[in-house]
Amino acid sequence: MTGENDEDNTAGADVCLLQKGGFAMMKNNKTKSRGRKGTFLFAGLLALCLCAGLTACGVVGGSDSTDSSAAVSTSGGGTSEQPAGIESIAISNESALTAEWNIGDADRTVHVTFAPEGYTEENTDFEVTSSDPAIIAVAGKSLQAVGAGTATITVTAGTAVDTVEITVSVGEPELIFYDDSLSAVEDEVYYLDELVYAEAHDGATLTNEVEVTTTDESILYDAETGELCFTEKGTHELTFSVSDPRDETKTASETVVFTVVRNPVTITNTNFNMSDMYGAEADQTLAGTDGSLNIVYAYFNAEPSKLYYAEATFDIGSPHQGVAIGLGHLIEGDTTRMISMSVDRGDRNFKIKDIDWVKTPNPALLESSWSAENPNPTDIYAEQNYALYSYRVTQVRGYEDADASHVKFAVARVGDMFYAFLNDQYIGGVSFEYYADKDTVPGLIGTMWNTVEISGMSWLSGEEAQTKIDALTAGQELVAYAPDTWAAASATNFETAVENLGRDENGIKFDFTDSSIEWNYGAVSPYVWFDGDFSVEWVYKNTEAGNETFSQAYLEVRDWKYGAPVVKLGEDISNGRFMLDLMPEGGESAQLQQPAFGEFDFTQGTRYTVSRIMGETSATYILTVTSVANPEQTFSRVVEYAGNRWNEPVLFMWHNLFTSGSYSGISWTTDVTVSESGTEEA
Repeated sequence: MTGENDEDNTAGADVCLLQKGGFAMMKNNKTKSRGRKGTFLFAGLLALCLCAGLTACGVVGGSDSTDSSAAVSTSGGGTSEQPAGIESIAISNESALTAEWNIGDADRTVHVTFAPEGYTEENTDFEVTSSDPAIIAVAGKSLQAVGAGTATITVTAGTAVDTVEITVSVGEPELIFYDDSLSAVEDEVYYLDELVYAEAHDGATLTNEVEVTTTDESILYDAETGELCFTEKGTHELTFSVSDPRDETKTASETVVFTVVRNPVTITNTNFNMSDMYGAEADQTLAGTDGSLNIVYAYFNAEPSKLYYAEATFDIGSPHQGVAIGLGHLIEGDTTRMISMSVDRGDRNFKIKDIDWVKTPNPALLESSWSAENPNPTDIYAEQNYALYSYRVTQVRGYEDADASHVKFAVARVGDMFYAFLNDQYIGGVSFEYYADKDTVPGLIGTMWNTVEISGMSWLSGEEAQTKIDALTAGQELVAYAPDTWAAASATNFETAVENLGRDENGIKFDFTDSSIEWNYGAVSPYVWFDGDFSVEWVYKNTEAGNETFSQAYLEVRDWKYGAPVVKLGEDISNGRFMLDLMPEGGESAQLQQPAFGEFDFTQGTRYTVSRIMGETSATYILTVTSVANPEQTFSRVVEYAGNRWNEPVLFMWHNLFTSGSYSGISWTTDVTVSESGTEEA
């Protein structure tokens, strides 16, 4: 226990500081002067006492009751003479000094008492020493714990001595986490010293001594490099522990739970500035940094598959020609090949591009000859890889995309078909043979993103994706075919002439109800391009011919560039003939095959099929016409097409010229084989 003379250590330190100052030196000087005068004064008083009696002198029981400073030595010089009258010195706060003391704790001050009475710390010089300054260092009366172990502290005043043994220990270390919320981003690599700081009791850094343990297999930790990675979003528990190497029994350990939020992107060829990462996933924002025409991409943090839906919202600070925003379909583990689907924020051209970084090391989404003076260049098939094109979708196709600075874009994949959506409007799709058997991941893709912020990033897979796709495409399975302003009326007429758009048990169906529409103003298409084998089938039943000399309903297979059709299949109602025609290329003539209706049974409609099978140097087209009511009534034609466009992507659309009718069972596939008879089998 602490004795009666124990004093607060801090106060003792203050006293120590004062004794080192000028005030103490002045006091000592006075003490020296008063000491000499006191000798003569004492002798005179003694003589008087002998005459008047000892009691009158105030000396009782042999004790001197005069000013005790008369017996004090100097305390400033360290070599001053000590009074011979000190009988003993005793450490008065021994219990306080020997209490638990760790390296780094506050300094302690030694306090003493003397015998006989009258000698005090304030008027008497004494010396404090340590048997091991590496454990306890001494500065005046102050003790500092600097190392672990036991040291003997000795106080000396003249010949009087007292000692005390004091043990210094290593204190408990402390773990300090920089982020009180304990949050992390999925798949981001963190270094240990970014998450936690370990400090010894005396303030020494112990971060390099921290160990991390967990049973969570989604947490990856490399003890050698200090790298920590959470591979799955959610809550994850792990334990941080540290021991002081000076005493391995002194440890700190804390088990914490990190909340890991989604990282929306993984592999990328650009840099993003991230914000709002720890709130709702829809609020997570990526800000682009690349203002060039170089294509930038980033994989969404999704599982690769053949069935998914993904979307994002783009806010563009400076929308203009060349700023392309979109999403793509990227191959896991292969950044050399990807499908880009994008809309330019200047002219609103929609493009699908099969990007091959090996074939074209510097691919572009903006055509090389584009300029304000030439806004519709002809080299959209540039760089030898596909740039499938839909021209000015707002102006020509009537799509809602009025705000160039804000747009929602989405993509989907179902099997080997890839689709794109603009502000929840189906805009187009493609089937590229190269990607058919490869799992892909949706992701961001575009150009000139230095003023682009991306939020609302989300994706679905499996049944959830299919449900979303079905809901989004309901009523949009087919759209107006309008490749340029000369066919813009198709978009207008589509709203009034196309009715009952939906699905039956065999595929898509719709009724075209206006038999007064002519030429390119009644075209309907799924806006899907194919670069390999495909087959499309439908049933058509005419309900009215609006022109006695020119009423036709047929499907055209056209090249990706909206050039001349490759083949036509349908019926010329006004002339009573079917059309199984190979269309001309350049200066060539069309190769027509138009058998007459004759006794053909139209009562249940006519089933049409067009198939294309790619060869080494040409494409084989198989055209068939079959009566639904009487399948034995059939016409078929097989043509080899080896023209300049034979191996380029194509799309198809139905023309309705001065006729109305019902379409049903519309379906298409890329899984096509040919039977021994030469007809297709889907």
